[in-house]
Amino acid sequence: MDKASAYARVKERVVALVSEGNADTKVPTCPGWTVKDLIAHQADFLEVASTDPKGFDQDWGERGVQKRRGASLQDCLDEWDRRVKEDTDVFESQLAPVAVSDLLAHEQDIRSALAEPGGTDDENIVPSVEMALMFLTKKVESLSLPTLRVVSDEIDHTVGEGEPQATLRASTFELFRTLHGRRAPDQVRELQWEGEPGRWPDEIFIFGPTKKVVES
Repeated sequence: MDKASAYARVKERVVALVSEGNADTKVPTCPGWTVKDLIAHQADFLEVASTDPKGFDQDWGERGVQKRRGASLQDCLDEWDRRVKEDTDVFESQLAPVAVSDLLAHEQDIRSALAEPGGTDDENIVPSVEMALMFLTKKVESLSLPTLRVVSDEIDHTVGEGEPQATLRASTFELFRTLHGRRAPDQVRELQWEGEPGRWPDEIFIFGPTKKVVES
């Protein structure tokens, strides 16, 4: 499935979850943000991706949410719809898989906040995990971390070079939530490890980690 179609499918699920009645619900996995803010964030992602692809600095997410703080949920949904239709080049660019992965992650944030499980078997979760593991390679180099093998039913990936010091085994969905920073280090330590994990429970995240357990 192409990335535009994949994105549209996840977007449809997300839109079905949100309403004016839950727009102000706090999202524990995204501290300080509400359900509406996550919709604003999706509109902002497409704006930044289409107008300034180099604008994804450390503060871009919060900046985009604050920019839309006074907008209603419907305003944010309307902008999101418009940008999906107008910013089609994003889905032909190298940011396309990032857009899908980001939306998948925030779908689960919303589901967690609203206690509405689902979407855990989306076919794009596997490539999202694989992409996140590729990003971890930079951490191995910058922090001199030992080589790590990560294994699920669909994935067998080595982060780093040479013989792995440790192996982490988990479900693909658990890896997805962990890598995207929705787990605390203590939760990561409780996963199935073979060998000595060393510093990995504190460093395995591409975003985060959470400071406390907010989702199990």
